[in-house]
Amino acid sequence: MAILTYSDLKTAVASWLNRSDLTAVIPDFISLAEVHISRTQRAREMQASATANIDTQFFAAPADFLEVLSFRIVDGQGNGYQLIQATPAQISEALANSIQPTIPRFFTLIGDQFQIWPIPDQQYVGTLVYSQRIPALSDANPTNWLLEQGPDVYLYGALMQAAPYLRDTEALTLWKALFDQALEAMRVSDKPIVGPLRTDVPVRGLYRQYNVITDY
Repeated sequence: MAILTYSDLKTAVASWLNRSDLTAVIPDFISLAEVHISRTQRAREMQASATANIDTQFFAAPADFLEVLSFRIVDGQGNGYQLIQATPAQISEALANSIQPTIPRFFTLIGDQFQIWPIPDQQYVGTLVYSQRIPALSDANPTNWLLEQGPDVYLYGALMQAAPYLRDTEALTLWKALFDQALEAMRVSDKPIVGPLRTDVPVRGLYRQYNVITDY
């Protein structure tokens, strides 16, 4: 059968396991597979952007946030600045040395919040490009990009999660091998096609790299 929806996927998992008594836990197998895939996969479809006005040092990360790909701010005059990631300890040390508001240059993550430094001296428009979690399948959200492109990834991932529940180590080895193969096939198909590396690209306009401690 074609696996096009969440309902199709639940039916396929039950069929492949040859079990009719797992209806209540099959959604858990699918959810656990999604968690595993979000942790290990970085497909183009997982890239997202968010824009917000930034005039304070702390602001919340997107609800589906996984990791930063780039973070850029633009001031009221249209000047753009690429923020550089630092550790919370580096930001804390920098704040101990200076709290004078000026153009932010660095950011860090503390829990589910971003912290930027220096403290903004005006309102900036920030654009965050980030990796997002895979949208979870449910009865209310019956499909997503991954189910459309990789139903085998979903199926083998759910079957792999079912094996420990069923205490079936032999099946775990089989489903994990098929799951890993399906993930690798997706990674290979997602690689961009690029030409030879150019060595004559002008360097004018590239961002200077700042040090969070010594440059401020």
